[in-house]
Amino acid sequence: MPTFRGHERGGLLYAIVAISSATKNGYPVFCKAGMVLSGLVAGKVFLTDRAGLEGLWLGLPLMSPAARQ
Repeated sequence: MPTFRGHERGGLLYAIVAISSATKNGYPVFCKAGMVLSGLVAGKVFLTDRAGLEGLWLGLPLMSPAARQ
C-alpha cells in the first residue's frame, strides 16, 4: 500500500472536496478540475515515488489496448 506524504494527501483531499462540492452544487468545471488533480496526484505517486517497483513497469504493457486484442 502506498505511503502518501503531506503534499499527496493535501492534493487528494482538495480533489475529493472539489469533486464532492461540484457534484452537490452542480459545477461541472470544479468536478473536472478535481478529476484532473486526482489524476495528477496518482501519476506523481506511481511515476516518481513508486518508480523503483519493477513489477509496475512489467505489468504496464499488459494494460494497453493492443495487448487486450
